[in-house]
Amino acid sequence: NLDKYTENTKFIHIDIDPAEIDKNVGNSLGLAGDMKTILALLMRHEPNSALTDWWQQIEKWEDSYAYDYHQNRLTVPWAMHQVMQRTKGKPYAFVTDVGQHQMWAALHLHIEEPRTWLTSGGLGTMGFGLPAAMGAQLYYGKDRRVIHVAGDGGIKMTGNEFYTIARLNLPVVSLIVNNRSLGMIRQLQKVMYKERYIACELDYPMDYVKYAECFGIQAESVSTQDEFAEALKKALEDRDHPRVIVLNVWRSFVEPMIKGGARIDEFVEFK
Repeated sequence: NLDKYTENTKFIHIDIDPAEIDKNVGNSLGLAGDMKTILALLMRHEPNSALTDWWQQIEKWEDSYAYDYHQNRLTVPWAMHQVMQRTKGKPYAFVTDVGQHQMWAALHLHIEEPRTWLTSGGLGTMGFGLPAAMGAQLYYGKDRRVIHVAGDGGIKMTGNEFYTIARLNLPVVSLIVNNRSLGMIRQLQKVMYKERYIACELDYPMDYVKYAECFGIQAESVSTQDEFAEALKKALEDRDHPRVIVLNVWRSFVEPMIKGGARIDEFVEFK
């Protein structure tokens, strides 16, 4: 809802193409030109007000809306939190495929350094993750370990890249979220199509452990928090070989989800 979104708000719109300025959202100031040049010019000016109060407000929101990780079952948010805790302050890079796992990774991992978060973003390119992880690991070599997060849908598209990863012995850690569905499609069909699920529930079984092992990669399947914690510990300790962990989780939904055409603070309620 652009009227509500822009209410009592001032925008500075920077774009290399002058035709894009004011195209979708009216702005208070339009600046056409190269982003790097314009930002450098803007940074010459001192801010007109202190930001201490604003940062304090942000910290209060972080406390008020903190995610509750105290759960008694294996979930992807819980698993991503464990990954974050085990890798904090250490040289890792994170790569995702496209889908619910991508959203959960973005929400629950803490990316600490530039160029260590590789994801297809809004392009929605399923299958992006594993080839991107392979390329990133080739680039980083032994200086930084790559952790790859994928869904059971995307891994079916480019999973054969495990062959090259195994052949080159690249120490990528792959976390495959197995919820037997195209989770993001299923979520959209729940919200927009009254739970008429079409071609998104993949109940025909596939053994992802055997799939990884056929390339010579050690793999584990986990269904509980303790199993995942132990598998992750072993995978991170083995810094010389690729590893695969398959997370067997039940179908759920990524929250928060904004309603289409609504205010930015209006969310879908999942029962």
